[in-house]
Amino acid sequence: MDRICTTCGKTGKLSDFYPNSRSKDGYQKHCKECHARMSKRWRLAHIDPYRESRREYKRKYYAANPERSREQNRRTYQKNKDRVRAKENAKNRILQQEVVLAYGGQCACCGEKRLFFLCLDHKDNDGNIHRKEIKSTISVWAKKNNYPDRLQVLCYNCNSAKARSGGRCPCPA
Repeated sequence: MDRICTTCGKTGKLSDFYPNSRSKDGYQKHCKECHARMSKRWRLAHIDPYRESRREYKRKYYAANPERSREQNRRTYQKNKDRVRAKENAKNRILQQEVVLAYGGQCACCGEKRLFFLCLDHKDNDGNIHRKEIKSTISVWAKKNNYPDRLQVLCYNCNSAKARSGGRCPCPA
């Protein structure tokens, strides 16, 4: 049996239409393609409330089904491992660049500017204690806490030298 979509006017089989228990013949008035377009248009127009409702649903579902949620997350991660890692790496690079630029964008000791060589350092040499307290990465913590003065940017060479020489970088700069 064929049906005509009221949105695009195309004729299609009943399998091209979603079921609808409230309609007389049990199917939607518009085809699956039109339904997808309309749904996407609606989500884009209502993106913030839509995202918030999805987050709230996920929070409730996870609270009600923690074991099942963990298993689903594990399977999804295993299935998309490369994509997930690439996305996380890109996010981390952007965060690192943001944090380094917030602290001046160069090594406080020697002036190195290449992002690849730069890292965050605790001025008071209390990084080990601080990392245990915050239970997150230093970059995330720094951004959330509005880039406090207890951190500085050093290149890896100066950071290593500082750690090996009792808290002061021995470089001549």
